[in-house]
Amino acid sequence: MLIKFAETPDEIHQIAALNQRYQKAGLSADYIKEQGFVSWSYPVSLLEQMHALCPSVIAVKEGKVVAYALVAVREAASFHQELKLLLEKIEPLALNGKAIGDHSFYMMGQLCVDESCRGLALPDKMYAFHQEQLKDRYDYMITTISLQNTRSIRVHERSGFETIHEIHDHFGNWVVVVKEF
Repeated sequence: MLIKFAETPDEIHQIAALNQRYQKAGLSADYIKEQGFVSWSYPVSLLEQMHALCPSVIAVKEGKVVAYALVAVREAASFHQELKLLLEKIEPLALNGKAIGDHSFYMMGQLCVDESCRGLALPDKMYAFHQEQLKDRYDYMITTISLQNTRSIRVHERSGFETIHEIHDHFGNWVVVVKEF
């Protein structure tokens, strides 16, 4: 298994396909409860724009993208409307005595692991790669997780994220979690 930055158009297309496969709307209630889901849709065009700013981390097995952890830098809010709305909600929140927006951080846009590769600690490995590659540019990695996605909450806790707030938006209720570099 290779953990690396996404580099090719084919890898970006594979990320988009994996994203579509695990959308909440297409999964059963039992699957959602047991295995988790992804909430935001990431078409190829949006991924290409995001990757032009900072590539995302992927896990590759036998030439196939089997997991991703998207990097969503704040500058992406200029073309990523949902990210813009999210940042407006979380930047005023407190983190270590000052507003999140006053810290050096990026958003971990979304985590997804193909069902065939779960249980291999890929989130831990991808987040370690994130930290190693981006620690000189950022102090924190922040993400939000649907309160319905209990599997993802447990995975992030295991990977060293700390819950700092809960928020509500037009998609539902979320925890804001942070990993300090």
